[in-house]
Amino acid sequence: MKKKKHFTIDDYLQFSVPGIDFKETYKIEEIIFKILSYKKSIRINELEEFFRKINIPLEKVRYVVEKMLNEGKVYISKRNVISLVKHKKTYIIKVERIYKGGATVLINDKFRARLPSYNSPISLKKGEVYEVVGHLYREDGVLNLRIIDVVKKIAYK
Repeated sequence: MKKKKHFTIDDYLQFSVPGIDFKETYKIEEIIFKILSYKKSIRINELEEFFRKINIPLEKVRYVVEKMLNEGKVYISKRNVISLVKHKKTYIIKVERIYKGGATVLINDKFRARLPSYNSPISLKKGEVYEVVGHLYREDGVLNLRIIDVVKKIAYK
């Protein structure tokens, strides 16, 4: 019976992008986490300027930011501000019904929530699908979604 091989850092190096190894990506990611844990959010151009000062190529920084974005560790707002995703999560919402003072949305095709109009940074139409960053909370026994930022508009059905 063969033993299962455990991956080491050297095994990960062969899967990395040419010119960017695993250790380097980890270090850049760690620096970004430290900056964002201190400042909460930072503009992308300020982040690039910081890495330019410490002589880290921007291609590597952009690769790491894109990797972190795909893994759901950070999000980038429309104003090009990068922030950590901590207690906020990314949801796929579909607008089911619009009424005066808010809307009803289907979240991740699993459950419904109320979306109060005063919490929404977007104008809604019935059937639209968005990827949003926000958090769920209960108010008077009703599930509500507070949208912090819209990642992208997915579809209109």
